[in-house]
Amino acid sequence: MSRDLSTSLLNSLDDPVVYPFFAVDLDFDSGPLYVWTGFGDLTIGSKTYLGAGDLVGISSVEETTEIEAKGASITMSGIPSSFLALALTEPYQGRECRIYFGM
Repeated sequence: MSRDLSTSLLNSLDDPVVYPFFAVDLDFDSGPLYVWTGFGDLTIGSKTYLGAGDLVGISSVEETTEIEAKGASITMSGIPSSFLALALTEPYQGRECRIYFGM
């Protein structure tokens, strides 16, 4: 299925060096958690994503004809203890999340 890419994304593909990243929205019962695959904080729109660097892994994603991803796995390792407590008290498997790709 084809996608429309923004002009800024298309232009960044012509740069001599490209810095791709993923950002992930996780909606826990106690509130949202926003992380991205870089370092430091990243603001996209009104959301601030916490940098998790190489500590976040995203599996390959299968997309359906309904523009819906199936079977994505997000793994986190070496996360701060505050996130670990959240992960242990609020099961997330099988819940919706949003995965963004950017540069």
